[in-house]
Amino acid sequence: MLISFSVLSFTNESHYSATFDTIRFFRVFTPPDYDPGDTSKKYPVIYYFHGCGGSYRSSGTYSYADHGLTAPVAINRDYDPDYEYPNNADFENIAYHREVIIVCVDGKIPDLPGCGVYFPSQSDSWNGNYYNFSTYIRELIEVVDSRYNTKVGPQYRAISGLSMGGHTAIWVAAANPHLFSSASEFCHSPQYYNVGEPSYMTTIDVQQLWRNLRGLPFRHSTTDRDYLMYYTNQLYETYSGAGFENEYYLADFCKHGAARVDLQFDFHMNQFDSVKEVVPCFSFVNLYPSFEVRGYNLSSSKQGNGWIYLRDVTKNGFGIYTRERLPWGNPLSNFGISLTTPPVYTPNEAYTLSRYSYQQNSFSSEHVTILC
Repeated sequence: MLISFSVLSFTNESHYSATFDTIRFFRVFTPPDYDPGDTSKKYPVIYYFHGCGGSYRSSGTYSYADHGLTAPVAINRDYDPDYEYPNNADFENIAYHREVIIVCVDGKIPDLPGCGVYFPSQSDSWNGNYYNFSTYIRELIEVVDSRYNTKVGPQYRAISGLSMGGHTAIWVAAANPHLFSSASEFCHSPQYYNVGEPSYMTTIDVQQLWRNLRGLPFRHSTTDRDYLMYYTNQLYETYSGAGFENEYYLADFCKHGAARVDLQFDFHMNQFDSVKEVVPCFSFVNLYPSFEVRGYNLSSSKQGNGWIYLRDVTKNGFGIYTRERLPWGNPLSNFGISLTTPPVYTPNEAYTLSRYSYQQNSFSSEHVTILC
C-alpha cells in the first residue's frame, strides 16, 4: 500500500549569539526529501533578510489579504498561518523545486521603534548592543553548517533581502564578499543608513559599496508599482559601471515587495554552478576598527565615524587610506593600523605600500619587507 502525506518543510531554529549576546532566531526551509541523517546529500544555501517590521517568520507585517491579494499555495505542504504572510510559500516552493536550503534571518531588535529591525541607530536611547549583522552572518553560517547538510564554502552560499533587508543584505555582502557566490536585493531601501556603535557610527551609502563587490555577481529586482523603485534603479546604474556581473529585473507586481522570488533565486542557483573566480585585484572599505576580508586581517585604534579603505590590493602591493565620507571625504585623524596578510607575498622580499595624504595633497610610498 502506498501512503502519501504532506508536511511542513520549514523549521524554526534558535541559538545563542555571541555577537549579539542574546538568543536569536531563524527559519530554515528544506527540500521535501531532506534527510538530516543522510550526510551524503548536501545542499546550497540562500540567506534571506526580511523587510521593515518583519521577522524570520515573514517578509513584512502585512498579510496578502491586507492588500487584497491571494496567498500563493505551498506545494504538497500542510497549511500553516504563516503562509498568509510573504514570502513563506515562495520559499517552500523554491526549496521544493530547486533542491536548496533557504535561511530566513531575524533582523528584529527588541524595543526598537519604527521598523524595529537591523539598525539600532533608529533608537533615541542606546542599550549597549550595536547589532553588527556583518559579523553575525559569519556566526549564523557556522550554526547552519553545523546543523544542516549544507554544501560548505562560498561557492554554494548566496545572500538576498527585501527593502531594509535588501539594504542590509548589500552591506553584509559588501563586508563579506568572499563568503558568497552571489548577492541580490528586492526593492532595497533606504539609500543611506547609520551603522555601528556610537563611538564610530558611520553613514552607509550602498552605492559606494561597489568597491567591495567586485567579483560578486549581483541581481537587482523591483516592481513596476514600487514607490521606492528609484532606489533600485539608481543602484543598478551605479553598479553597472563597476566591472562585475550585474543584472536587473522589473517585476509586474502591485506593491513594494519581493515579487518573482523564483527568478531571483534562479540567478543564485545558476551561480552555484559557476566556479567562483579568484579576484586578482580588489578594494575594500569598512567602518569598523577591525575586520577581515579575503584573508587580510586588519586591526586598528580607529575612533569616530568614517572608513578604512584598502585600495587596489594585489599580490604586488596595495594602498591604505582613510575617509570621513565616500568617495572624496577628508582623512580621519591619525591612528595605528596593524595588517596581517594571507600567504600571497614572498617572505623577506620588499614591496611598495602607497599612501595619499589629503592634508598635504601628496602621494608617498615606502618599501616594506614581508616577515616570515
